[in-house]
Amino acid sequence: MSFSLEVKEFADKTGKNVLDVTREIAIDLFTGISRQTPVDTGRLKRNWNASLNSPDLSTTTSVDPAGEASISNMKGVVKKAKAGDSIFYSNNLVYAPIIEYGLYPITESPRTSGGFSRQAPNGMVRVNIARVNEIMRKAIAGIPK
Repeated sequence: MSFSLEVKEFADKTGKNVLDVTREIAIDLFTGISRQTPVDTGRLKRNWNASLNSPDLSTTTSVDPAGEASISNMKGVVKKAKAGDSIFYSNNLVYAPIIEYGLYPITESPRTSGGFSRQAPNGMVRVNIARVNEIMRKAIAGIPK
């Protein structure tokens, strides 16, 4: 079963608006990813990009150590989503997968342990995907009929 079908099924059972539930899930999920992205300069956090219907493949040299600019931009994009839209959250920096999957070539340093970021040893995307069911239940419970 696809994610969108699961959301629709949950929303139908509770009488909630599917688009509102989808937006709420995306915002919660993507905010978690941004907040758990480790910070050296803040460039990795600033390169989280939300887009509709196709991934945003851009990168920037700007930094956002707190992640607030990326989160604010993401919320603006997600709120524009219409029924049937796909919502993407992408990070195209070459080192994003290295941080997510612990592929640092220098396994021990002040910033790494065993090849993993000390700030995000379990990644930032995977730990948030693991809480999708919790996010979904919260979104459905919190949106009025």
